[in-house]
Amino acid sequence: MKQESIMWEYISQEPDVLGHLLENPRIAELAGRIGKTLDCVYFVAHGSSFNAAMTVSDFLSRNAKLRVYVYTPANFRYNAASLAQEAADRTLVAAISQTGPSSGAIDALRSAKA
Repeated sequence: MKQESIMWEYISQEPDVLGHLLENPRIAELAGRIGKTLDCVYFVAHGSSFNAAMTVSDFLSRNAKLRVYVYTPANFRYNAASLAQEAADRTLVAAISQTGPSSGAIDALRSAKA
């Protein structure tokens, strides 16, 4: 018997979950506080996690007044030269994986750390 991937359940839940979070005033307040300690955020994700990061990027730009970038893991590793221009203590690189460890995302984080 073939088992259906749980990924489809996650994908179907994504619009409701994101909508609920983006409309929550406490989340907007938290974003504002984050914006006081950071200048920019780089998200690294693919698939539905990439879609979520794209949605959140505009929210953070507006509410936290941050520069926010969204990359796929490979694109980040080879095309995020702007990261070298950022202040390390005011930059967050966040990898998102909805289904668990992603070797591409982990490699991207190692690249960022280097």
